[in-house]
Amino acid sequence: PFIHCAALEGPKGEIVRLRGVFDDGAAINVIDSKVFATIKHRLTKPKKSDRILRMANGSLVPSYGKWVGTIQVGGISREGTFEIFPSGNSWALLFGKPLMEAFDMTHRYKNDTISLEGPLGKVTLTNQFGRTMDSGSAAAAGVSLTADIKQREAIGGNSHSPSRQVPHTNLTAIPEQSDE
Repeated sequence: PFIHCAALEGPKGEIVRLRGVFDDGAAINVIDSKVFATIKHRLTKPKKSDRILRMANGSLVPSYGKWVGTIQVGGISREGTFEIFPSGNSWALLFGKPLMEAFDMTHRYKNDTISLEGPLGKVTLTNQFGRTMDSGSAAAAGVSLTADIKQREAIGGNSHSPSRQVPHTNLTAIPEQSDE
């Protein structure tokens, strides 16, 4: 799979970064319903969707709604829509053919890159599948190192900061031992 960071813009300037699977064979763009439930407070409200999605096994599953807003990839922004749907932990964000066309992306399979044109010229995305960034590389790419939502859920985290309060317990004084 081709995996790269995409950012969704919230109504107050919030930026929600997600690792997305880019698939030019997918007929629609989809955000996982569990992921959306975690980040929805930072985005515009979803709209009703009458779309029914056909799974690979032929089953039909109704969409939970759709999110419409601004999406950033490689520093380039476009308006787009994501259906909200349970992926079964397959991906957080599925960047399908409609958005790949909106961004006028070209997937070069030989070197596993995707290119697109922005106001400052050509941008080339490299596949991030199986790769991690060090903080220097991340800063140069304009990405902050935050845990992927699925990684956070897998290790039992949540969206609240940990307590930094030092517990005040009553410790009984232990007399010092003298060697004399």
